[in-house]
Amino acid sequence: MRPLHKVFGEHVSFPQLWLLLPISVGIFVGRTWFDLFQAASVWLTVVTLVAACATVGFHFWRGAVWRLLSLFSFVTLVMCCGMWLSISAIHRTQAEWLDAPQTYAVRLTSLPRHRGHTLQADAQILRGTYTDKHIRLYLPDTLHVEAGQTLWIYGTVSAPVYSGNPYAFDWADYLLTQGISGTIYTSHVAAMPQTASGFNPRLWALHLQAQAVNQLETYFDDSDLAILAAMTLGDKRQLNATIREPFAQTGTSHLLALSGLHIGILFALYHFLVLRRLRQRRWLFVGVGLGLLLIWLYAMVAGMPLSLQRAATMLSLMQLLQLARRESLGLDRLFASAILLLLFSPLALFDLGFQLSFLSVAAIMWLKPLFPKLPYRFSSLVRHTYEALLVSFTAFIGTLPLIAYTFHTIGTYTLFANLIAVVLATPLLVLSLFFFLFPFAVSLLVPCLKCLLSILTGTLQFFASLPGATLDLYPTGLGTVVGMMLILLLSAYLYTRRKPVGLSALALLFFLVGEEVWAHRLAPPEPQIVFYNLWRGSAVQAISRDGHSYVWMQGDDIRASLESQTREFWHREHIDTPYVLTASYRDRELAFVPPLLSFGDQRIAVLASKQPYHYNAPSDVAPTEVDTLAPHIDVDYLYVCKGYSGQPAHTLQTYRSGTVVLDHSLGPIYRRMWHNAADSLHRPVHDMDCDGALVVRCVPS
Repeated sequence: MRPLHKVFGEHVSFPQLWLLLPISVGIFVGRTWFDLFQAASVWLTVVTLVAACATVGFHFWRGAVWRLLSLFSFVTLVMCCGMWLSISAIHRTQAEWLDAPQTYAVRLTSLPRHRGHTLQADAQILRGTYTDKHIRLYLPDTLHVEAGQTLWIYGTVSAPVYSGNPYAFDWADYLLTQGISGTIYTSHVAAMPQTASGFNPRLWALHLQAQAVNQLETYFDDSDLAILAAMTLGDKRQLNATIREPFAQTGTSHLLALSGLHIGILFALYHFLVLRRLRQRRWLFVGVGLGLLLIWLYAMVAGMPLSLQRAATMLSLMQLLQLARRESLGLDRLFASAILLLLFSPLALFDLGFQLSFLSVAAIMWLKPLFPKLPYRFSSLVRHTYEALLVSFTAFIGTLPLIAYTFHTIGTYTLFANLIAVVLATPLLVLSLFFFLFPFAVSLLVPCLKCLLSILTGTLQFFASLPGATLDLYPTGLGTVVGMMLILLLSAYLYTRRKPVGLSALALLFFLVGEEVWAHRLAPPEPQIVFYNLWRGSAVQAISRDGHSYVWMQGDDIRASLESQTREFWHREHIDTPYVLTASYRDRELAFVPPLLSFGDQRIAVLASKQPYHYNAPSDVAPTEVDTLAPHIDVDYLYVCKGYSGQPAHTLQTYRSGTVVLDHSLGPIYRRMWHNAADSLHRPVHDMDCDGALVVRCVPS
């Protein structure tokens, strides 16, 4: 193994890290404890000013102690700046929306996407109090709207709220990182008169993207259209679970997300066709400038995802430094591009695409020099294949902890699948570019593209069908961080061969194994009842101590929605596939006589349709014995779902005591009626629309 200074130079300090690390920590702290620091903004301002003055003051004092204090003050100053960046970004995004329906003038800023029976699109508010706020629209799928179109919409905008389901994906946090302030479901839509306005680069790029997608739809369909639109234009509207599955199982999903791979292939083509033919330096300046302009134009047409922004920024820095004849390390450019992105978009730190893109490139640059180069006695084909395998392997190792934590699936044959997929991606992108630029040649290009797509999908399906193609991993958050630190320490030991570094890596490995074994020990789950917060329907699940469970659910395609939301929860808590309650059911743990469900020490009334009234059985009668003669029942929870149309006041008199649980599927008017009725009787309310899912711990009966 080569020493570190022979790989990265004599003075390996990476000064950009002194900015990137503290600013990232500051952004993370500001986002995590936003409410605390927002209330203490005066104190944060004082700390920032004191750190700035101390940095300048200590810098001019001689002595190692003062230099250390100056460095500490500088790091504190950068952290405070990162906190201010994240707090201001959240302030710009968040909004206090009115509860009553309002009329909004909006412009669509994304291509509409079909999701079930709705049409999803992002929009920017053009007028009024919420000018320039971005919202996500859900419209009837029968409407025909286009990107860049201006509309009048009428409805109630609500702030995104975390579903609260155990181990569920935080959709509200994701929308916040994307700059989305609210969501609205409405069918009241009217087109605004289109007026002439100035040139808008973003809208122009959207129109180009829409025209390119229409051109693809003319010659391709089904999976070919979905894969090509995602790989070339960043349009993932046609992708579904069936198409994504072989890419996910083989670890090649990055092909469907535009990143540095796509930028590198396109710029390499431009370099081969243009830059390598320019000899004079002045024309080289023009050629590089034109190439970077085209790269950024492509990023705009593809929707400016953060992974493309990172790749385009890094490529721009690299080309500018080469023109200036300045030496710069690859990691320097990577850190500098990350700093620039975080300055303009601090919440990008929490975007998964940005994290994976950054980690993969950093791993390639940091780990690849650890491996020896093949001698020139080998053929160029063997050497290029070896280099491609090293790139895939190092990127896989660098992103392994984060991929396992996020997707819980690792492809066993990722290296070989990536080698073939990347080889095929190059002609696919090049021919797709010619397809868009030279319409007269589509009769020749379309069969070639279909053939390459057939080979790509067939190869991935072959690897996905092999035995043991995927491994299911469920690391904890702490285990993910420790795993990344372990990779860094092991590589540092291979570079330096210092025994303390090796011993630290070994200790970290033992800690990681012990932590994961403890976290995944076969501990019995606590008896509990979970009221799930689902978009398409309602579900409540009772879980016993031995992992056996029961579930009641209703709604369109609710089973698939429930399984997708609970996959990690059931795996981590060792919960069996639940028994579905469709009619009256009794055993030693649970009794279900619609609408009553009794489990442990909890009794629930599940109101999803008109039901007969029951009464509160005497204390000497078992909870499973239900009489239908008297009109009153005492319950612990009154679960109101879509489909129940009873009057709230009368229902609350019938089902006495207990917390009222309002399902997410209820309409706003009916929801408001329940709130008013419960408040008048001083009954507690858990509204899933704003409070998320509800988990109730039970005492076994």
